[in-house]
Amino acid sequence: MVCVLLLFLAASVSVAQEESASEVPTIPGLEEFIEARILEASGQYRSALQAYDRAMQAAPDQMEIKVSYAALLVEVGLGERAVEVLAEVGDELDGHGKRVRALALAQYSGRNPEYLDEAESALRDALAEREDDPNLQLSLGQG
Repeated sequence: MVCVLLLFLAASVSVAQEESASEVPTIPGLEEFIEARILEASGQYRSALQAYDRAMQAAPDQMEIKVSYAALLVEVGLGERAVEVLAEVGDELDGHGKRVRALALAQYSGRNPEYLDEAESALRDALAEREDDPNLQLSLGQG
């Protein structure tokens, strides 16, 4: 009798655990975002860019995904694409996002001089928040 009771309790606990696990909400794009970050950290940039692209498709309104994606784009020399990604964001960028946007504009303006004024303005705004950032200082000095 005790064995039957223990088996019943064990089955009840197992069912309760399965029910609570299925109640955990899924966050759109999170799996793809984590994959992208891991790939980026391991230097697999092409695969990371593809994972970021999938993450953005799954969660097009997630600011962190867009900024991280744009930062990698700048790192691999695709400033124009980074500018496009962050253009959709508007004025919602935090300090890190402003930095990424400024660096993207600086990179892009090297090939498209019509963006020089916008790049300079973005770099000065980002430097106002992070005046000790050598990448921002160097980009502004080259403009």
